[in-house]
Amino acid sequence: MLDPTSAYQLCFVYIRQLSIHLRNALSSQSKESFLGVYNWQFINSLKLFSAILCRFATETNEQFEEMKHLVYPITQIVIGTISLVPTPKYYPIRFLCVRILNDLNRSTGFYVPVAPFLIEVLNTKEFLLLKGKRSTERRENKEVDFSSCIKVKNTVVGTQGYSFCSFEELHDLLIDSMAVQSRAVAFPEISLPVVVALKKFMKKCKVANFNRSIAVVVDKIAENSKFINEARRKIDVSPANWHQIPAWIGEGKKTPMEVFAERKKSGGGVKGGQKTQKQGK
Repeated sequence: MLDPTSAYQLCFVYIRQLSIHLRNALSSQSKESFLGVYNWQFINSLKLFSAILCRFATETNEQFEEMKHLVYPITQIVIGTISLVPTPKYYPIRFLCVRILNDLNRSTGFYVPVAPFLIEVLNTKEFLLLKGKRSTERRENKEVDFSSCIKVKNTVVGTQGYSFCSFEELHDLLIDSMAVQSRAVAFPEISLPVVVALKKFMKKCKVANFNRSIAVVVDKIAENSKFINEARRKIDVSPANWHQIPAWIGEGKKTPMEVFAERKKSGGGVKGGQKTQKQGK
């Protein structure tokens, strides 16, 4: 990067403007203020500045030193955007924001707890009971492309197609978020609340396909925790030498969650989407 100082100042001004829009929406709680946040211009701005921070994180430490102070404010804005209108109609925005947080986690090395925003969706009646209604419009029963929409019509909310598509997107994001944290020395402790919440979901959920998919994730998390525990026994790193921890697993060695996430992306993992929907009918 040619001038990190100028880049920091420019990003700071625009990120601050995003925070002002979000603050106004949170304080006024009006439909007009919500639309000032839930639009493509705002979401693409979040994606842009998050991508810039991710790019800086891959540069030298000196260059990232200038920009790393912006990771916290952009993260808070993304989280605030998720929580602004937490209804099923705006699940696409939630999933886009979770993807941004996963990218920030992966690139910067900072820890942002992402799983709670996904588990919150799992605990809604759409997934626990799946008493979905059929949409009157045939085209609305098709799969939802969560990468190209920020909301869905009210007639789509509650349909079986939307519930199944939302679950598949959530399932992928959950796997990705756990894979991002899978190399952390504290992974067994980080993942414990997630496992507890997922097991509670499986006890309440009435959809067999959902339970099977979540059970696979729980098993992989347990496998990864065992892998990390075995690796921790082989090293001797004190808090004074914490900078040695990032390479403690070994160069080129992948964790079980990373392998599982890669296989899922390539189509070799748990099957979902349209096939899962047909099985659930």
